[in-house]
Amino acid sequence: MKIIAETSRLILRDIELHDAIDLLEMDLDERVTKYTGQNPIGTIQEANDVVQFILNQYAKNGVGRWAVIEKQNGDFLGWTGLKFHTEMENNHIDFYDLGYRFKFKHWNKGYATEASLACLKIGFEQLKLQEIIAMVHPNNLASMSVAEKCGFKFIETFSSENSEWNWLRKINS
Repeated sequence: MKIIAETSRLILRDIELHDAIDLLEMDLDERVTKYTGQNPIGTIQEANDVVQFILNQYAKNGVGRWAVIEKQNGDFLGWTGLKFHTEMENNHIDFYDLGYRFKFKHWNKGYATEASLACLKIGFEQLKLQEIIAMVHPNNLASMSVAEKCGFKFIETFSSENSEWNWLRKINS
C-alpha cells in the first residue's frame, strides 16, 4: 500500500485493484454521479478498467486519483486527487485539476474538504505547481462549497460535453 498523504482522520493512498468493488458501489448511486458529466460505472469490468486507467496515470504522470480511507476503521470513503490533463479543456491543455467523489453515506462530514486540502498541499509543496484547476457543475452546490473552502476562485462558466462547468482556479501563494 502506497500512502500519499495523511490527515487527522484520513489516509490518501494509491487506488488498488481491490478498490474496484468500492468504485462500482459508489458509482451505482445516482446521487453520487448526478453532476459528474460521465456515464457511471455499471459493471465490475468497467470498474477494473477505471482502476487500470488510474494506475496508468500514476505511471505516466506521477499523480492521479487516490483512495480516501478513514483511519479509524479502514473504510473506503471515496477518491480525490490531482489529474494531469493532456487534452484540450476550456481552451487549456497540460493542466492539473483537483477532483473528488465520495460515497453518499460519507457526505457532509468534511471529508472532501480535508482530503482536497491534502491534495493541494501535495500539488503546491511537493510538485511545485503554480496553479490547480477545479471543474464543477454549476448546480453542484456542495462541490462548489468544497472548492471555495479550499481557496479556489471562480473564473468562468464554460460548455463541454453537452454540459456547463464552472472553471475555478487556485494559485500557489
